[in-house]
This record gives sequence, structure tokens and C-alpha cells, in this order.
Amino acid sequence: MPDSLLEIIAETLEIGVNKVKEDSTIGNLPNWDSLTHIKLVLKLESRFSVRFKAEEIPELTSVKKIRQSLEKHQAEGKTG
Repeated sequence: MPDSLLEIIAETLEIGVNKVKEDSTIGNLPNWDSLTHIKLVLKLESRFSVRFKAEEIPELTSVKKIRQSLEKHQAEGKTG
């Protein structure tokens, strides 16, 4: 995944991209709350042309987990 993932997260959370690291999580980034989480998921789906399953969405709580899920979707060639 290119660094566009970090840019999307930073844009959605309205923070500088330099504040988003590979080990960033919902617990250590400002503004990452439940509403922003949904906005982030929607942006990720749009940007990467994927469709997360309902049970996946609550698990996307870190940059690492998001990256892994996106890679899985792209490797499987599935959108939902």
C-alpha cells in the first residue's frame, strides 16, 4: 500500500500526515472516534475500490490492521 493510506487517515482525522505512523491506533490518534472511523472506512472503500464486510469494520483500529485488510482485499480481488 502506498503512503496514500497515511494521507487518507491524516485528512480524515484533520491532522498532519507526519502524526500518522505505522503503529498508530484508534487510541493514540487525536480525533479518531466512532464517527470519524465510519468516515475513514468510507474514504478507504472509495479510494481503494474495496468493500469491507460489516464484521471487518470494527477491527480496523490501527494503520497496521487497515493496511493488512486492504492488502487482503486486493490480493483476493474481491470487493465484498
